[in-house]
Amino acid sequence: MNKRLLIIISALLLCMGGYAENVSSHKLVSYPGKIKHQSLDNPYHHEIRVGWGDFMFESLAFHANRQTDDYLYTGHLFLEYVYHFNHWFAMGAQIDDSYFQWKQKRDEMGEMHQIPQPYWCSNIAILVPFRFTYYRSEWVSLYSGISVGLNINTGNELNYKEQLTAVAPCVGLTLLACRVGNERVFGTVELGGLNSLNNMHEIYLLASRMFSASIGVRF
Repeated sequence: MNKRLLIIISALLLCMGGYAENVSSHKLVSYPGKIKHQSLDNPYHHEIRVGWGDFMFESLAFHANRQTDDYLYTGHLFLEYVYHFNHWFAMGAQIDDSYFQWKQKRDEMGEMHQIPQPYWCSNIAILVPFRFTYYRSEWVSLYSGISVGLNINTGNELNYKEQLTAVAPCVGLTLLACRVGNERVFGTVELGGLNSLNNMHEIYLLASRMFSASIGVRF
């Protein structure tokens, strides 16, 4: 008796799980005298977006060392393509570039002087993003994700290894993101962080791009 009851309960749970999965990608549309299910699955699987992210960590770190001054920051500029395999999972490629420069540097006597040629540095991150959408409606969706790849740090000042260019692993986390728009055109805001380091001497990005915004199209 108990075994039969367990089988029935298990079957009901499986059916409920399948129904929930089906409803998550459908909306209810009311018509006179009936209710009809309309699919929320977007027929356009390709997506391209461009965006900008903050540069808070780098700006704080450079201002804290008090050895350089007169900075210029671009923030993070990124371009991303993803393919939506279904209504909850997407994967693609992203390139992110962040640039900064400084025009003043402190000398051995502790005086700040203008540099004849500004020093500059750029972090170019090449990433593979994995996106997971957990809420969808007609105009709004929520998602999280992770991106993995490499960061190329380059500039015109030698690092502690006497190198102009260094390559390090890079990981990006999207903790919470909101997408607003129709099935073709949309905008997003994301909270997370971009991180790239080999060790404590080679930290290129740490909790960088904590906030970002983008616009995109699906086709």
